[in-house]
Amino acid sequence: GIIWEMRDTTTNHETNKQAIRSIGGVSAGGHFSNYSCNAIDIEKVVDVMFSWGPFYERHIFNDYAYRQVMNCGFYLDYYFAKMRDRALALRRELGARFVIAYVDQGMLNDVILSQKTHLESWHMFLRLLVRHDGLVILWKPKRNSIAHRLIAAEPELQAAVDAGRIRVLYGDSDAFKAPPVVAGLAADLVIGQTFNTAGMECCLAGTPTLFTDLSRLTRDVAPADEQGTTFFDNHETLERHIDTIIDDPAATSGWSQSFGRDLDSFQDGCAYRRTGLFLRLLRDALGSGADADRAIADARAAYDQMLSDGLPKVPPNTPRQTA
Repeated sequence: GIIWEMRDTTTNHETNKQAIRSIGGVSAGGHFSNYSCNAIDIEKVVDVMFSWGPFYERHIFNDYAYRQVMNCGFYLDYYFAKMRDRALALRRELGARFVIAYVDQGMLNDVILSQKTHLESWHMFLRLLVRHDGLVILWKPKRNSIAHRLIAAEPELQAAVDAGRIRVLYGDSDAFKAPPVVAGLAADLVIGQTFNTAGMECCLAGTPTLFTDLSRLTRDVAPADEQGTTFFDNHETLERHIDTIIDDPAATSGWSQSFGRDLDSFQDGCAYRRTGLFLRLLRDALGSGADADRAIADARAAYDQMLSDGLPKVPPNTPRQTA
């Protein structure tokens, strides 16, 4: 059998892996979130690790002896196309000359993202709104409650929301959030707070994206030429860069093509199909009686051969059989 898990920052991976191994099975999993550095609480101790791209294999999930690492692409890329009409309708509703989508992060006072840090970012955006009449900020907060706290703490932020210069894309609740890609596809430019998953998602969907990195976590893992063009360790430099892009939307912004391919080598909306293909091949190999090591090796060989011939087509839906 195969046990699959995606949850980040959990201590159950090792227990589940040992349990499935005891009956000859395999543990497998991927990562929900984008990480800019490795840490013990995000390491996935599974047999087969599904990462988004080579970057994560080299820099993030690199301290555990996996039996196999599969770089299959960003796991949510299938829904980009599904969100496009919703995003375009939102853009028409905004009626702005230039839209910046801001996708922020969590807020805790004992980590790098305190309320003060959040407000420093918002003071930058408020200055941009003063200088650029046709600018609207589309804010997709990490949680509704974070937006409420920040708006309550900064009167100018509330005034900009009331004036329609800032549009908050609230979710149904703190747990059920608005899809980041809706904000991203409705915008001309995306700003991610830290090298966050929401910003990564928007960039992979096709919108130029920049990231604040005030703690400089990306300096050890991202190429040097991405610093100051994709990642910014101070608001002043980022603000000037945003000014340039608003004045000239053709100005270069966002990561290089080579770095993007390192994060996700495919970017084709089919990550789920590659993941499912390997899991099916692994299931079949285990079902034929092969031990775990042989099954993983055989599944990888068959997977590589099938992908070299082109990703298999999805079979047409068949009518559900009823009694």
